[in-house]
Amino acid sequence: MIPASAYQARIAQTKFVLGETYRMDVREERSPKSHRHYFACVRKGWMNLPEQYGGRWRNPDELRKYALIATGFRSVTTLVVGSRSQALAVVRQLKRRSREYALYHVYKVKGSTIEIIEPVSQSLASMGKREFGRSKQAVLQYVADLIGVTVEQLTSQKEEDPE
Repeated sequence: MIPASAYQARIAQTKFVLGETYRMDVREERSPKSHRHYFACVRKGWMNLPEQYGGRWRNPDELRKYALIATGFRSVTTLVVGSRSQALAVVRQLKRRSREYALYHVYKVKGSTIEIIEPVSQSLASMGKREFGRSKQAVLQYVADLIGVTVEQLTSQKEEDPE
């Protein structure tokens, strides 16, 4: 394999040893245009949320991350502590320690068990083309349902009121 640029060649020299064997993973490139369009559509949906959702999500990114959790694109960490009161105290502490980051988490306390539910990352490094397509479609459907339009209406290029 030959690096595509001098910059990539310098990186390869620091990461790989000549003569060693490495496993490769094929990743299909995601379209930057599709990526930008997706975020623009989430923003469009956020801007057209009905009054009943007023203030629930402070920005389109909070809505996107909530939608990822709601549509199953999430990871769950389970913690078991001594009692329900300890579990509630741990959740309060977690929320205090990571105020901004905690906004993107859902905490569920069941007895002495805490479930921390967080959205999966849609970054280029974390999610391939196929998985991104699945998550993108699920989030757009969720947002379209919130504002009472079809996904086609939400994703249309026209800037119009979706009502």
